[in-house]
Amino acid sequence: ILIPSFALERTQDVLFHLARLEESGDVTPMPVYVDSPLADRVEDVYQACLDELSDEVRAVAAGGKDPFAPAQLRYTKTVDDSKAINASHEAAIIIAGSGMMTGGRILHHLRAHLDDTHTTVMIVGFQPAGGLGRLLVDGAAEVKIMGETIKVNARVVTIGGLSAHADRTELLN
Repeated sequence: ILIPSFALERTQDVLFHLARLEESGDVTPMPVYVDSPLADRVEDVYQACLDELSDEVRAVAAGGKDPFAPAQLRYTKTVDDSKAINASHEAAIIIAGSGMMTGGRILHHLRAHLDDTHTTVMIVGFQPAGGLGRLLVDGAAEVKIMGETIKVNARVVTIGGLSAHADRTELLN
């Protein structure tokens, strides 16, 4: 599962929900890679400021658990760590920047896995018109990534509830 994500807040939201889904037994734990140096640094800030976060996050932390840590969480530290993920054949969740797929490590993961029918791309943020993310959401049969044409055999799903963008009603209000 490839999850293009913004390093600040969205990645932590995704990790929080994955950890809760594992705890409830709704999903089976599997390796979860956060392939974003910025998200790794942001995690330290979140840990230092847990008392400033939501009641739900504070309640999990008060129970002695890291609110943002699925059972098999791994942060990549180097480019070689990132490359090693794509060399592996294990089932895994990869959360990588950038959220709008305009750059970042997610492009390497998409290039390596979009043509695989076993891959799911989970879109958790707004995708603007004309961008790679919008092309995937709209069902493109193939896309260009770093100058290479890639056939899209992966399943693409959207999780709209995690987008921080206001919808029409919220904008009017």
